[in-house]
Amino acid sequence: MKQFTELRKEKEGLEEALDENLRKQIAQMASKFPEGSKVKMKNGGIGTVLSVTKDSVKVGVGKKTMNHKPSELEVEEAKAPKMKGLSLYGSEVSGLRAKDGKLYSAKPVVSGGKLAYKVMDEFGSFDTLPLKKFAAKFG
Repeated sequence: MKQFTELRKEKEGLEEALDENLRKQIAQMASKFPEGSKVKMKNGGIGTVLSVTKDSVKVGVGKKTMNHKPSELEVEEAKAPKMKGLSLYGSEVSGLRAKDGKLYSAKPVVSGGKLAYKVMDEFGSFDTLPLKKFAAKFG
């Protein structure tokens, strides 16, 4: 009687180990080919990943679906969208009192593609400060 229960427990342990190994393999494939990502096939076509199994990837091309081996596919790199240039519409702010007690006027400008401020003191000398330094000086 003990032999039968021991064999049953041993079989269940092996099944759990196999299930865990299978889950790991599928997770590894899914991380390499995430659902919805674009892939390039060996024949040159580009498709969308629909699902992933242990040893194949289901790819949709148009209205067709096909199973492919991972070796037949390459993941297409996503291209970042181009950003438009920064533009400002604003006016000069006067009467700013800095931490040193002097009065300043500031005008927003674009410097190196980033927001900066052209700060002019009461005597007419000016300095262009990036946003962080401007905030530190007047914040």
